[in-house]
Amino acid sequence: DAAFTVPRRPASDIRYRPALGGGALWDLGVYPLRAALDLLGSDPGPRLVGATARRDPSDAVDTAGTALLDGGDGLAL
Repeated sequence: DAAFTVPRRPASDIRYRPALGGGALWDLGVYPLRAALDLLGSDPGPRLVGATARRDPSDAVDTAGTALLDGGDGLAL
């Protein structure tokens, strides 16, 4: 498991502005994804088994998400 959290920011924070690359996936999701590619290999790359994203109705961007990746050979993250 990998978890990254950011304390709730003011509504004007760039993390809540889609035009500025806001949202959990763009802001923090790249770090566990990069770690997964390093651990599972990137050629041909892991297979996405499932994923979720959560968006609070008051926000214009995703605020949380999960993914399950299968790297083959019994390895999954």
